Amino acid sequence: MSRPKIGSTAPAAPAPGQIAQGRHYERVRLDDLPDPDPDPDPDPDPVDVGDKSGALDQDESELLGLCERAVQPWLDDTVVVAKAMANVRDRRRYRATHTTFEEYVDERFDKGRQWAYRGIERYQVTLALSPAGDKPAEPLELLPGAHTREIAPVIKQHGEEAGRVKYERAAATGKVTGSSLRQVHEAEIVEDDPNPQPASLYELLSAVRGAYQLASRVEN
Repeated sequence: MSRPKIGSTAPAAPAPGQIAQGRHYERVRLDDLPDPDPDPDPDPDPVDVGDKSGALDQDESELLGLCERAVQPWLDDTVVVAKAMANVRDRRRYRATHTTFEEYVDERFDKGRQWAYRGIERYQVTLALSPAGDKPAEPLELLPGAHTREIAPVIKQHGEEAGRVKYERAAATGKVTGSSLRQVHEAEIVEDDPNPQPASLYELLSAVRGAYQLASRVEN
C-alpha cells in the first residue's frame, strides 16, 4: 500500500498532544517513564484498599499520576479516531480525492478497511447503548470489541432498544463479557418487537437443519 504525500489529500493533522476530546493535554514521552519492575510478582495477592500498609508514598503517587496521564490520551484518541472516520465515511468527505472510503483509508492512513469499520462500529454501538436522548458523558469510553461483536447484529436486526436490553440482561448476571452477552438469547429481547425483521438466509437454513436433525432423532 502506497502512502500519499501528506498534505496532498487533506490538511495536516494537529500536532500530537494538542487536543483530545476538546481538552488540551501534554503528552507523556517514553523517556518520561521509568523502566517497569524487571522481576514483578507473577501472582500478587489482592489488596485490601482499607489497609494503610498499601498506601502510596509521594513518589509512587506521582508515578501513578504520570502513568495515568500517559494512558488517557490514547483512550481519548481511540474515540476521536472512530468519530472522525464515521464523519468522513457517512458524509463522503473523501469524494474530492478518492472514489471510495476504503481507498481513502488505504492511501491516506495506510490502514485496511477493517481498521476503520471496526472503530466506527464500536463508536456507533457505544452511542446506541447510552440512555435514549442522552449525550454520552465525556470522555466517552468505547465498548470492548468483543461486546460490540455481540451487540451490533442485534441493533442492526431489531433496533437500539433491543441492543440496550441485551446489554442490561448480561449486566444483571454479573460482569459483562462477550460470553455473558452470547448467553442472552434473542428470544429474551425481541419477544415484543413491534417491527420484526425478515429472517436471514442463515437463520432459515439453521431452522431447517434443526428441524431435520430433530426428525432424524425421532425416526431413530
